[in-house]
Amino acid sequence: MIGLGIFVSWASGASEASQLASAFTTRVVADGGTVESKACLTTDLTYLTNNPVAPDFTGLLNDYSGAAAAYSLRLLDNTYSGNAVRVRRASDNAEQDIGFANNELDTTSLETFCSGTDGFVTTWYDQSGNAVNAANATAAGQPKIVSSGSTITENSKPTIKWVGLNDALTGITSVSISNGLTAIAVNASNSVNTSSADGAILQYNQNIGNHIALGYRNGGYFTRLYKNGVNDLNGYDFASTSLNLVFDYIDYTNVSNEIYVNNVSGSDVNSGRSSTSFVSSLNIGNRIGSNQSPKAAISEMIFYESDQTSNRSGIQTNINTHYSIF
Repeated sequence: MIGLGIFVSWASGASEASQLASAFTTRVVADGGTVESKACLTTDLTYLTNNPVAPDFTGLLNDYSGAAAAYSLRLLDNTYSGNAVRVRRASDNAEQDIGFANNELDTTSLETFCSGTDGFVTTWYDQSGNAVNAANATAAGQPKIVSSGSTITENSKPTIKWVGLNDALTGITSVSISNGLTAIAVNASNSVNTSSADGAILQYNQNIGNHIALGYRNGGYFTRLYKNGVNDLNGYDFASTSLNLVFDYIDYTNVSNEIYVNNVSGSDVNSGRSSTSFVSSLNIGNRIGSNQSPKAAISEMIFYESDQTSNRSGIQTNINTHYSIF
């Protein structure tokens, strides 16, 4: 057997380790598991020990598939080859798609593009594979991602900040709640309990009489289910503006929800009213048509058209490992 040390000269870094490991396996199998040169073997094993082959990346959507829409500033699926966001810079209104580097938002490219000025998100790309992108073509309503050349962060991770009352990302038209809606959000708010109206992180339906709002109602509630002009359900009262991980399953038919904030079960109010049809439309960061925003920072939002409570623990662990929320 020829030792693998001869391969060191034509590769480098993790790629070299991967090539060595592959060549090592091939040669040992070919030789029936025997080793002819212990000196070369020692050299190769020492190298591979000091330069381990990185494991394949597995995203949240690889482990928990079937999302109807998924928005994040980190890579959620190892098969997704698109970008994270499209950004407009304030200096000349030029736009550019920003992708990922090492499975996170490519902040180097982002800050190079913005070059000392502010940057605003025109499109937040859907990573679910359903192409349900959230966008806003109006400059005055685009949320901010770069401030004076620096990426905005929460818990040291990039985030998008809704800074104006009319900021919103809209145009989501293909998420159904007929079988229940699981909404997962990584967010922080700058104005909890200060608005007398719906400052929604997300609102479902353009009909004010029938809608689901996930955000900050006048009492600080996260979930609000409104039917036939009557408020049927409020769930969880926020007391902090820090980064939160919210897992919310809304049972549309039974007018109830199961909500966890930072892995703690929240309150629930259920009046048991009969169901009403909803228009399929979602609005991120604002109450539709009302210019009422909580001025939230949102890093990630994922939606399933089904009950994902059996996967809650695993989903929360994946998210919390990345964002260090609780």
